[in-house]
Amino acid sequence: MAANTTLLGLNQPATGGESGIWGDEVNNGFTALVDISVAGTNNLTADSDITLAISNGTNTSSFSSTGTNSTVAQYYVLNCSGSRTTTRNIIVPSSSKTYVVINNTTGGYAVTVKKSGGTGVSVANGETALVYYNSTTGDVVKVTTNTYTSGASILYGNNAGGFSNVTIGSGLSFSGGTLSSTVSPGTGTVTSVSGTGTVNGLTLSGTVTTSGNITLSGNVSSITTADFSVLESGGKLVIKYGGTTLFSIDSSGNMTTIANVTAYGTP
Repeated sequence: MAANTTLLGLNQPATGGESGIWGDEVNNGFTALVDISVAGTNNLTADSDITLAISNGTNTSSFSSTGTNSTVAQYYVLNCSGSRTTTRNIIVPSSSKTYVVINNTTGGYAVTVKKSGGTGVSVANGETALVYYNSTTGDVVKVTTNTYTSGASILYGNNAGGFSNVTIGSGLSFSGGTLSSTVSPGTGTVTSVSGTGTVNGLTLSGTVTTSGNITLSGNVSSITTADFSVLESGGKLVIKYGGTTLFSIDSSGNMTTIANVTAYGTP
């Protein structure tokens, strides 16, 4: 007679048994459960709490790779969607199991993942988190999250010596090493630039707004607005409009302009 594993309920056909149904014992009671435990998604759309339980595999089991409001606890991804009117609970078994929890619900409420009678962890609206049951603490804990709050440290880069596609809301600080990057305009503004270290190849494209002073240590090769540009060329400081040079001044103070010079006038 077949038995089942404790954690995932996988079917264990008995040696010499299950004559004529061995394929069903393996395919329906074992392989299908491994499939959903590794890559299956349970879409949780109901505005209510849900309790998940281990479903033991048998030769007659029928597990879909994608479930909807299924109480089968073996699914790996719990995709929460639809409207919520309050924070809802996902109650999971008190046994070793990892879940990817996606809170794509509307209404702005968190989702709590916990064991029965436990406190568990909160997955904020819009957050994706990796959680698991911790036998040491006796409850569900969060492993990683895609949301970084103020004061959090990012420890790992893109495996190529740096970070890519990182959005910082506020409080970015950098010290030591070399910072070489392109900063593109986002939804907010740059309010301060500070820190120590060497900054190379830093390009600010778009509008940069500051509430104080921005100090650039090193040489500035040019300053460009929509129409004008100021740059050093041939040992002179040059002002251009479009591609036309309007004015220049050399290191001795000699000034040259293509138009009239008005002294003591109103700019």
